Amino acid sequence: MPNESPEMKPSDTLCNFGKELTITNNRYECPLQWKSPKMRETLGNNFEVAKKRFANLEKRFNHDESLFDRYNAVMKDQIQAGIIEMCSDECFIGYVMPHREVLRDSSSSTKTRIVYDASSKSGTNASLNECLVSGENLNPNLIDVTLKFREHKIAFCGDIARAFLQIEVTKSDRNYLCFLYYKNCDKTLPVTMYHFNRHCFGVTCSPFVLAATIKHILKNIKKSILLHMKC
Repeated sequence: MPNESPEMKPSDTLCNFGKELTITNNRYECPLQWKSPKMRETLGNNFEVAKKRFANLEKRFNHDESLFDRYNAVMKDQIQAGIIEMCSDECFIGYVMPHREVLRDSSSSTKTRIVYDASSKSGTNASLNECLVSGENLNPNLIDVTLKFREHKIAFCGDIARAFLQIEVTKSDRNYLCFLYYKNCDKTLPVTMYHFNRHCFGVTCSPFVLAATIKHILKNIKKSILLHMKC
């Protein structure tokens, strides 16, 4: 068929990524990694599924007040940080991500993490994750990491706090990352629609987006260091 965009393969994602990555307000921004532009049209409407899943979550909130308090604290924090925001009815395109908590009491940083189910779908309709490409595996080889770790007397390691959430989603793709929650994080108010402004847990392309962004940053830093060495 003429003028049809070929479906993107995981091996193609890194080649295209540099063209899509921009900096907006001192933060890196890139779109979701669609298999092809037409995949947006195949995304199904799973609103009723997400609505039922949220009703089940509400029952758990009503039985466990401490769970709600921890969950709600995460939501409030993410609203304040600009990670998520309430959206208007015009934003809703039919797909809604259900969500649930992962409790990690042993974690020194994030005790409660909210994970989104972008594989949720209704009937034969496509889920968001089915419309996205996972991208290349950019994780370093474990043997290489171990050898580098032993190379010097002192080794440094670090962790990026809320790493996925540091990267903005292009505005045109934010409405594909909708979810249900209480208006103004108040359980006495009606449930309303929110969407993500950043890449999030549960979306299949988020690990690639993070790894590719870090790779891009390190590449540019290396160029900058070499340039200064020549001066």
